[in-house]
Amino acid sequence: MIPRDVALDAVLRSARVPVRSPEYWEEFPARVIRRLRNPVPHPMPLVRRRSRWRWSFGLATACVVAAFLISFWRERESGFTAAELAQSRKIYQELAALFPDRLQAVQFDEQGAQLVLATDGRPPASAPLLVQICHAGSCRRFITYSGQRVALNGENFEILADARGNVLVVGDRLAWSSSRPRQTATGYRIRAAALAEAL
Repeated sequence: MIPRDVALDAVLRSARVPVRSPEYWEEFPARVIRRLRNPVPHPMPLVRRRSRWRWSFGLATACVVAAFLISFWRERESGFTAAELAQSRKIYQELAALFPDRLQAVQFDEQGAQLVLATDGRPPASAPLLVQICHAGSCRRFITYSGQRVALNGENFEILADARGNVLVVGDRLAWSSSRPRQTATGYRIRAAALAEAL
């Protein structure tokens, strides 16, 4: 036996029957039949569509963020932005076409760009490298090749590339590698990338 709920009984007894017009009661059976023959679509498909749309939007957003993070990670790995790499590659291609087998290095500083041309006319044995060395408020950027020497503030640095594509900068007081860009001598900031691989 189901126990009686005294409070519910009191509410039901005190409730009034809704007052309807005679026209309502005449139309009521026809409305019920129409509703049974043409049911109103259940709201669930709309909810599912919204859920799918949100899920698709979320997936697309995740893909865009992942692409951005991969691009950002690659830029941080070399230290150069994609725009800097693209501009340096364009400069290299134009100068290498003007001075075939003679371009040894291009130096960029506050004064502008300076070309270093080889006198023997031997083609470089490696792919071009982009290196920037900053020290004591002075920065110089180089497009050069593995085995070349460059200078900044009276110090000479040898630029090398290993078999894995890492760029090494070796000086009197430092040895830096792009495989560990954060480990560098105090006071130096170095960025480096292989132009052919970076773009």
